[in-house]
Amino acid sequence: MATANLTHAESARTSGISVRPAALSARFEHVYAPSACESVYASAEGDHSLVPWARLGPDPTLLRWLNSIACEHVRPGARVIVTGCGLGDDVAELNARGFDAIGLDASPSALAWASRRFPALADGFVLADIASTPPRLQRRFDLVVDVDTLQTAAGDQTDRETLARGLTSLLHPHGALLVVAGAGPIGEDQSADWIDHPMRPEDVVDLMHVQGLEPASPVPGPCEDDATGRFAIVFRRSR
Repeated sequence: MATANLTHAESARTSGISVRPAALSARFEHVYAPSACESVYASAEGDHSLVPWARLGPDPTLLRWLNSIACEHVRPGARVIVTGCGLGDDVAELNARGFDAIGLDASPSALAWASRRFPALADGFVLADIASTPPRLQRRFDLVVDVDTLQTAAGDQTDRETLARGLTSLLHPHGALLVVAGAGPIGEDQSADWIDHPMRPEDVVDLMHVQGLEPASPVPGPCEDDATGRFAIVFRRSR
């Protein structure tokens, strides 16, 4: 299991004015902005209510996928990486189900927080940017799980293509990519103060097609997954 690079995690949480969720929309202007995410985590100083996407539990759409068709695509013991893992709940859930799961995030403050919450998994929280994945992680994983990270760049074609390449680079040649996103707002309360550019299933399919990936699970229609329009699609290499 890869060793987390948390050298500067604590120092990254020092300065900064606390940012309330309602004030975050200006920080996410249709672009992938890991520095803005780091600012939110650092300014929150351990208060999860100041991180609008923090659920303190695994993603509900990921849970539905795990409880339904995951066994068709991946088995316990498989090597899994959760991109944009944040506070680590999805990583913890996957490990609890018997997967060899680690998490990747570009925010040192998020990873330090995740390590405090799940100390037994601390060595599996890796500091890295999806837009530039470390060679040691490339082509390694049986399952890559991306929950909402692609969606943070949904308003910028260049950014989302860069993220799609990064996700694809992590896949073992026979691995699967699970993308969880939404045609509606992100967030448990669906207020979406921090993001305003939803993705449709067909957007994700088109994006991953360029990377040589095709759906390996049915593509949901509008709002097929749940009332919020959240969906999960599995992709595999087509070439």
